[in-house]
Amino acid sequence: MEIYPKWLKALAEVSTLYKEVGSIEKAFKACQNGIQVYKNMKPDRQKESAPIYSKLCTLLAKLICSKENRSESDVNEAEHLFKESISADSQNADTWYRLGDFLLETGRPDEAIQYLQKAESLAPKKEYIPHKIAQAYLKKGDPDQALRIYETIPHYKRTPYILHGMAECLLRNGKLKEGAYYLYVAAQREPEKWYHHRDLALALADLGDRDQAIDSLDKANQLYKKEKGKDFAKILAKIEEIKERPKGERIVFEKPDTSVTTISYGIVTKYNPERGFGFIKDNADGGNIFFHISKVKNRIEPAPGLSVKFSKEIGEKGPQASKVWMIDK
Repeated sequence: MEIYPKWLKALAEVSTLYKEVGSIEKAFKACQNGIQVYKNMKPDRQKESAPIYSKLCTLLAKLICSKENRSESDVNEAEHLFKESISADSQNADTWYRLGDFLLETGRPDEAIQYLQKAESLAPKKEYIPHKIAQAYLKKGDPDQALRIYETIPHYKRTPYILHGMAECLLRNGKLKEGAYYLYVAAQREPEKWYHHRDLALALADLGDRDQAIDSLDKANQLYKKEKGKDFAKILAKIEEIKERPKGERIVFEKPDTSVTTISYGIVTKYNPERGFGFIKDNADGGNIFFHISKVKNRIEPAPGLSVKFSKEIGEKGPQASKVWMIDK
């Protein structure tokens, strides 16, 4: 930056780094400087730099959204920046997704769905987009449509937050046992997330399982305290409330199935030899699949660009390869 203070890509990178280390004011300033640099460029340069400008607009919008006490003008400015991001990089699904997410957060689910559906049309294989569309339908009070959308997501892509969303739909429709099971699976796969345990506990309490509900609420509070450094007062109050209920029958869930679901083919896109892990791009849907060298046959270190076949399973953080084989050309 000292050598070339108008280098747009460097301004975008330093903005991101300032945000990550908590220097919010410096991140704001770097974003604003970058946006001004872009506006002062000639049209041909602007065309070349549009994706970076889009990134700067998105980052500045997110910084505005992170304010504790946002004003109406802040909300309007953030919306303008998200729309600028789309104008600059309209074929990037994430620009449409971020505006849809913002509109949903600000209580405008109908508008959010329009932008999210556009994002899905550009990137139909990204499961977080239909998840957000389903959440918009939930906010509109239509759990049936939300569940139909969730059910279009392949089983191997149903990561814990997807399962949690599906549980919300089922619980809204009064299907307590089925919804509680999805929350149980989410908590098994992502045991460090306090909200899985809290919502599972509330479902168990509604099913009449007092003791297991209390145990799950206590675990949720311990995890929350570890993350936030304080107790969750509402959880503690709920524990005291449930203690007054009759014991009820214990609910037993089957262990979630994490077995291999399919054999797939793909190309290694990244591999870190020092840490022994990398990613495979799935030929079927373009998804990134995590793998570890311990899962590669004969522990042969795969170079990026190498074709492989692999088996998939659901890990704690989503799809991963349980076995990887090299393909001889």
